[in-house]
Amino acid sequence: MAGKLSGNLKRLINAQQQAGLPWRMVLARHLNSTARDDYDYRRPSSRRGDPVLFPTLRSIQINLVVAIDVSGSIRDKELDYYFAEINALKAQLRARVTVLACDAELIAGFPLIFDVWENLELDHQVAGGGNTDFCPVFRYVAGLDVPPDAVLYFTDAMGVFPDRPPNCEVFWLVKGKAEVPWGERIQYQ
Repeated sequence: MAGKLSGNLKRLINAQQQAGLPWRMVLARHLNSTARDDYDYRRPSSRRGDPVLFPTLRSIQINLVVAIDVSGSIRDKELDYYFAEINALKAQLRARVTVLACDAELIAGFPLIFDVWENLELDHQVAGGGNTDFCPVFRYVAGLDVPPDAVLYFTDAMGVFPDRPPNCEVFWLVKGKAEVPWGERIQYQ
């Protein structure tokens, strides 16, 4: 048994680590290898006639799906907080963001797609207020031609989860103490 932690002690340590680490830092740790500036040594065009290989800087942006729980348990001030945090994340990572709002179904007027240079703002009030079902968001993700690099879900994690995770990373930013069945749970409040 040397070197083994009990389940309760392990949960306590994980909770302490999550509480002290900003969620954007946790997410950036996972996605920095995808969205980065790097040098490329591809062969230049033969039309230029230049046989010398010079490195060129290339940038890779990530495609991020951000889902927002707009069920009855989420208040307007929390929605404002979500959008402020997503804008801060876009500044930190080079990300194209697809925003979905969902309670028991996807809310009309969504998805909204924001490129790297666009500020994420809503021009209308977000409807919602029903029960929470996470399945519509993951059905939307499964129907995409190219899967996103990650799904980021702001929620209280009190709802119906799909049976299986999607074929991409999932980060649950959870307000409260509810657990999630798969993906990485990050406590944000």
